[in-house]
Amino acid sequence: DLLRWSPQDAQAMRTSLLYADTLLDAGSTGEAAAQYQAAAARDVQHPLAAEAAYAAVQAWQTLARETKGGEREDALRQSVAASLFLADRFPAHAQWLRAVGVASGNLHDLGEHREAIALAQRGLGHAPDTAQRVELLDVAASSSLALNDYAGAEAALTALVQADAASRARNVERLALAVYRQGEAARAASDLRAAAEQF
Repeated sequence: DLLRWSPQDAQAMRTSLLYADTLLDAGSTGEAAAQYQAAAARDVQHPLAAEAAYAAVQAWQTLARETKGGEREDALRQSVAASLFLADRFPAHAQWLRAVGVASGNLHDLGEHREAIALAQRGLGHAPDTAQRVELLDVAASSSLALNDYAGAEAALTALVQADAASRARNVERLALAVYRQGEAARAASDLRAAAEQF
């Protein structure tokens, strides 16, 4: 009732978060996620707004893990939207890069590969940590391969081979495929010199 009648009350944000926490504890994950997101959007200047925004991302991710089929897809799309909201409105948030990485992976899983690449590249501009770079490069490489963008895949995989020793063998194979496919394309276009260089 407080939220309905006094949305601008000084305690409204705390009340919203407590309500969302209660929904989450009760197993109403989707409702909790929506409540966190609404709280963050209602007053982005509030000191707790960034916390609410990230709580929404986490809740949507939890719902995606708990569900299947169309409901899972909806949760992933909501998670992407919540992650982009956080990324755009709270660039200094401690979990900014984590949210961007999760969203780029979600976009890849949803088959929205161009969007996944663009978001991964955005994250790479702010990713000094090797593990974070590996996650983002893998999304960029996988989505580039899915789009038959072999030059883009080659660039991402070259960086990935250098950054990720643990998966080096797998990524070298994918890199070889990306280079070979470019050779095939050049041969099909009768550019035999470029084909020879790629092969």
